[in-house]
Amino acid sequence: MRKFFLICFVFPTNYIAAQDLRWGKVSKKETNYTQCEFDKEAHAVVLASKGRISVSNGIYLSKHVRIKILDKQGVDEANIVIPFYSFDDFESISGLKAQTINIVNGKEEIEKVDRKLYFEEDINDKWKIKKFTFPRVQAGTIIEYQYSLRTSSYYFLEGWDFQSHLPVLYSELEAELPQNLTYNTIMKGRRLVEKYKEGNHRKWTLKNLPALKEEPYVDNISNYAEKISFQLASYKKRNNFQVSEEGVI
Repeated sequence: MRKFFLICFVFPTNYIAAQDLRWGKVSKKETNYTQCEFDKEAHAVVLASKGRISVSNGIYLSKHVRIKILDKQGVDEANIVIPFYSFDDFESISGLKAQTINIVNGKEEIEKVDRKLYFEEDINDKWKIKKFTFPRVQAGTIIEYQYSLRTSSYYFLEGWDFQSHLPVLYSELEAELPQNLTYNTIMKGRRLVEKYKEGNHRKWTLKNLPALKEEPYVDNISNYAEKISFQLASYKKRNNFQVSEEGVI
């Protein structure tokens, strides 16, 4: 059997990743950023991606992504597709908003994506996609979007991929879970395992992640990404812990 190992190297960069990611607030370092130092062939780069898991009448994953288009070959990244499992309203998307940020004559020009340009399509009887395209995208454009994905599953929480098909400068996941739910954290990827092998964590961050690229003899390269998933271990009800193979009863 042929074995495959994904080796991730840490590359230095003088770019300070957008840890303080705020909607519409971009730094000069972001607007001046022109090349990914650890992937000079990249046509676009994820400046920052942040996720937050919370519980309120369902499990919510709130996601905020900011991408820089580095050259004209990267403009296809302005076409966003978000899949979700729609069967029996198992998952749904809300709070979607997106905007384009360009620097014109030294000034920021922000253009919101019109809600009329958000489309929802059926893939099959169980899956749907939300899709949209950012306007006026060119080399140097920053695009960002955010949304919340609600799921009915308390057993398996929506996971978080720190890597993508683009290089990622900063990625963060924070989980705010009620004390009566206990989850096993399943980590994949050398960086995550080494950084968070000890302790009980509720926030995970990684920087300067190389793009996931297709490799020969690898059916699904995403299986080798730095990622986190969660599986329900127990829940507390009336001061008694119970473990269920099928989730919360």
